[in-house]
Amino acid sequence: MRARSLPTSPETRKKDLDADVRGGVGHAVILLPEDVGVRVHATGGIGSISADKLRREGDEYSNDLYGKSPVTLRLDVSGGIGNIELRPTSVKGKSSF
Repeated sequence: MRARSLPTSPETRKKDLDADVRGGVGHAVILLPEDVGVRVHATGGIGSISADKLRREGDEYSNDLYGKSPVTLRLDVSGGIGNIELRPTSVKGKSSF
């Protein structure tokens, strides 16, 4: 999985963002903005998924702003072999994944 950086804060992003993230082998850390609504559908192959500070319903993870903020980030994340870490962050203006 390669590093990516996208503007996701309400100040820099005017529209919702839908993205697919596909993993191979290794540990993936996905930094999620805390200031926009986030919903992640995450499935792993061999490994685990950790998502502190996010609500979990089955394979769906969301933050408190999901459904409430003017901008929403929706990710479909699938891992291969390794762990997936969904980490909310207060980095303004961009989220790296």
